[in-house]
Amino acid sequence: MKTSVSVPKSLKDMPLGMFGEIRKIIQDESIQTESKVLQVVAIASRTPISKVSQMNWKGLAKIYSYLIDILMSYKEQKLEKEIEVDGRMYVFFEKAENWNAANFIDIKVNAHRFDNEPHIAAALCYVEKGMTYGQEENGRTINPLTARAEIFKDHFSTQDYFNMNAFFLRKLSERIPASLVEQSLEIAETIKRAESLIQEERREHGST
Repeated sequence: MKTSVSVPKSLKDMPLGMFGEIRKIIQDESIQTESKVLQVVAIASRTPISKVSQMNWKGLAKIYSYLIDILMSYKEQKLEKEIEVDGRMYVFFEKAENWNAANFIDIKVNAHRFDNEPHIAAALCYVEKGMTYGQEENGRTINPLTARAEIFKDHFSTQDYFNMNAFFLRKLSERIPASLVEQSLEIAETIKRAESLIQEERREHGST
């Protein structure tokens, strides 16, 4: 029986968690090219790798190149200061003075996870509309980072994440605290470190 799969058609269609999984595979130099193709197509189509492995190789390579082209197709768009994610509105914390101690602490603690879990970076920067970061009621945090990150993993778009990175890069020329610049770079550099590897993959597969 012929196996067909469906993959995202654009960065806007690609959930941030999916992007993180794909980037992890592409960056892993220990994985052979053939295995990368299988794993990336399986992730992007949410199809068991056992089924993907039964597909025609030429078709798989074509889908893989298509996905690489999508990742390389980013064109900067205006950052959405308010964004709807899974039916709820979230607000971007643009100004450093709006960031509280809990926010800065969570950035420092989770910075090493940004590469493979970019949804955590997004959840650090967008907070539920009408709420503060790490808001507490009766001694309990009612909007924890972990819960927001899980929502963003499946519903925050890669396009919006790339826009967020572009915003941070522009902020480097503005008057903001050095500590925020440093943390912003940690978020933004996660894209740049992957770009050269993605370009190599494109050349290897003859994508133009």
